[in-house]
Amino acid sequence: PFDESYETIMRMARDNRAKGPNIMIKIPVTEEGLRAAGQCIREGMPVNATEVMSLRQAMDLCDVYDDAVKGMKNPPRVYLSHIAGIFDEYLAGAAAKSGLDIPSDHLFQAGKAVAKKIRAAMDDRATEVGFINGGARGLHHFTEWVGADISTTINWKGTAEDLVKLNPPVVSRFDCPVPARVVDSLMRMPDFAKAWLPEGIEPHEYEEYGPVVLFCSSFRKAWKSALERIGELRAARHP
Repeated sequence: PFDESYETIMRMARDNRAKGPNIMIKIPVTEEGLRAAGQCIREGMPVNATEVMSLRQAMDLCDVYDDAVKGMKNPPRVYLSHIAGIFDEYLAGAAAKSGLDIPSDHLFQAGKAVAKKIRAAMDDRATEVGFINGGARGLHHFTEWVGADISTTINWKGTAEDLVKLNPPVVSRFDCPVPARVVDSLMRMPDFAKAWLPEGIEPHEYEEYGPVVLFCSSFRKAWKSALERIGELRAARHP
């Protein structure tokens, strides 16, 4: 299930799309995934392009969209999913491991800083691609995005349930600027620079980019746990 080649993505996309008209195809923004996303769009499939951690990935997806919808009267809906929470989690771990003295407040703002840059770049090109904020690792990955033209997804347990209990005032915070000193501090981390700079990372690097690897590892872990649980249930039924 972890083969993300163009051929596998397209086979699974067509198979799932055939199951219903409301199926949206979720595709990783990797080199192979971008190619598949373009083809899915040409075939009229709505796409959620995920595993976006960097400005370059987002702009590459927008380029793919622009090329794919040329001449289409009713192009399918396409979103990119920027995984800010996992990005922040990865940077915090990388800073601790490397011994870099990056203030926690600066690390707190890393994912939002990149999200703001992506949103601004998308607005500049007036793209029809939608923006999803995912991978929340704290309430701030919701509250700091309030006011943005972005759809935020959060888990109920440990996030949404706490938000409901706290019931904080609604304050538009996304447009609050990230200070230049914070960006300068974060730029000491190569993986932040890859996300921040327009050409900080190349398409062939997307799949092995640290934050992407961390994100995918959670899926692999969950898949392994599911298989183990299925094995236990089968063994219990057929001792």
